[in-house]
Amino acid sequence: TYYDKALSLRADIEQVHFNKGIALTQLKKHAKAAACYMQALHTNPNYEKAYLHAGDAWEKANKPKKAIHVYLTAIEKFPANAHFNYRLGNVYKHLDKFEEAITHLRIATQKDQKNNIYKLELANTLHFIDASIEALKLYEALLEQYPENYHILYNFGYTLKKMGYI
Repeated sequence: TYYDKALSLRADIEQVHFNKGIALTQLKKHAKAAACYMQALHTNPNYEKAYLHAGDAWEKANKPKKAIHVYLTAIEKFPANAHFNYRLGNVYKHLDKFEEAITHLRIATQKDQKNNIYKLELANTLHFIDASIEALKLYEALLEQYPENYHILYNFGYTLKKMGYI
């Protein structure tokens, strides 16, 4: 209510649109939240954080094409931000577009080589297209750092089983 009142007085302040989007996200009104984040971006096209929230909201609203558009725009504007490639890779993965997903997950891991979540997601996606040897190499490297991580252990074991190494 107060964000709407503020916007009726001044609709040109991106932070108000963004914060209204946050409130709507908390209410699980994802399409409305996405519209607020998009309005924040319309007001300030360089609002980096709004791209992440808009893409996420479109994903949760089951509008993957809109999420893809947001992430592609963000990648153009902020090419150093690996998280946009990671998020885009996940959208493609959920659409069963594994080659596109792998491309963007590879880019994310190249941009941020210390982010092991990106590496794990890349390995998991490689597993989907039967690139099991490459997936195993990534899992092995991750296990060297995190030998007790049950996600990595599970996926490593599952890949071995899928390859016939029971």
